[in-house]
Formats: sequence, C-alpha cells, structure tokens
Amino acid sequence: MNAYIDITIPVKTDQLQFPGDEKCRIETRKQINRGDSYNTTHIAMAAHTGTHIDAPYHFDNTWKKIHELEPGHFIGRAKVLDLSTCEKSISKADLMNHPIAQGDIILLKTHNSRCVLSDNFTEDFVYLEADAAGYLAEKGIVTLGIDYLSIDAADSTDFPAHHALLGSGIVVIEGLVLKDVPAGLYDIAALPLKILNGDGAPARVMIRPVDE
Repeated sequence: MNAYIDITIPVKTDQLQFPGDEKCRIETRKQINRGDSYNTTHIAMAAHTGTHIDAPYHFDNTWKKIHELEPGHFIGRAKVLDLSTCEKSISKADLMNHPIAQGDIILLKTHNSRCVLSDNFTEDFVYLEADAAGYLAEKGIVTLGIDYLSIDAADSTDFPAHHALLGSGIVVIEGLVLKDVPAGLYDIAALPLKILNGDGAPARVMIRPVDE
C-alpha cells in the first residue's frame, strides 16, 4: 500500500504569513525540564496560518462557515496538476489542457513550491486569474488547493478568484507543499480545525498516490 505524503507547512513561531496577518506565537508554559509535572504549550495564530482552508464565509457573511462544510470537500480523490510552466499566473487556457470534472478536488502545483517554505514573503507568486477561477467554478469542482498563501495576486484588492470560487461553494486550500509531488491522482485527507463560525482554519493535509 502506498504511504501518505504530508504536504503541510510546519507551524512555528514567526513563520511566513500573508501580509496583514499577525505572526504565529508558540510559547512553552509548563516544561518537565524546568521541574514541572508535564509539558504544555500556548499557541496564538491567525486562522489562515500556514497550510489552511478558506471557508466561503471568508469573503461574504452569508456564505458557509468552516464548521458548516461537508467532509467531501476534504476527504476523497484529488488530482494534482503540474502547472510549473506558468511563470506569473494561471489562466483558463492553462487549465483547459488538464482533465477537470464535476466533483473534483484539484491541487495546483506551480513554481511557488520553491518558496512556500521560505521565511520571506514572495510578492510575485503564481496566482489564479479570474477567468481560470470562473472556469473551475463552471466545471463544478468542490475544492481547489494551491502551493502558496493566496489564490489571488499579492496586490489584489477585489480578490476575483476567491469570490468566483467561494461564491460557488468551492473550498480553497492554501499553502500546500507540492515540490516533490508528481502530477497524478491521490487520496486526500485535508481536515481543518472545526472552529465554530470560522472564516478559515489551519489544516493538516495528507495525500497518497492512487494506483490507476
């Protein structure tokens, strides 16, 4: 049986965050080495820290919140598409070369994978163009993942990709680590923390190759 592959960014103090989000803080409160009876840790972080899931509520108060989302968004079969030849953005034309069907979980591997584990924010990361997001919504996918901290451009102010996908009930996973993952079909488990009324949540994302 094929082993699962962890495609999650490790959570650590002061890790890479999207500009505007508060830095993650991990503090030891009790420690056996200091004479305490047990170890405990206090964690303070934004909901969109590291590898995380955007609920539709992230961009509209009337859309679904993280605790309301069905498991089918996070568990099932996923297609990893290799779009590493896209240097600036992903267009509809780029996606039309790949098999995408209704109900799919689609993970986009780009050259962002070279910098997603960096401690420095990369402003010119590969993003999803509005027509590409609209195309995926028309196809009826249920989840889209990408290998950086946003599906929209760093300087976007209207976030067209987020609105097109989340507005269609499509869940977004950001911050995937896909550098060593070949294109293909995988089993996926990408469960977010069940935060009541949350707009998003950190997730541990695992995939396993499927023998076709």
